[in-house]
Amino acid sequence: MNSQTAQTTATADESAIRAFLHQMIDAWNRGSGEGFAAPFSETADFIAFEGMHLKSRKEIAAFNQQALVKHWNQYS
Repeated sequence: MNSQTAQTTATADESAIRAFLHQMIDAWNRGSGEGFAAPFSETADFIAFEGMHLKSRKEIAAFNQQALVKHWNQYS
């Protein structure tokens, strides 16, 4: 792989990671745990902000939906 190809690959990778993060942030701002988890695979491993190990997209969605309900109720 030459340096031009490596740079193009790095730029594409960075764009994909940024899109993944933006999708999660947008879903959080909409109050959607399901949307937050959507970019993850069905068998994803995710360590939540307080250290809980979530072991699937379904667990990621449920955990974040619960966190969102608490968050939105706190500021309502």
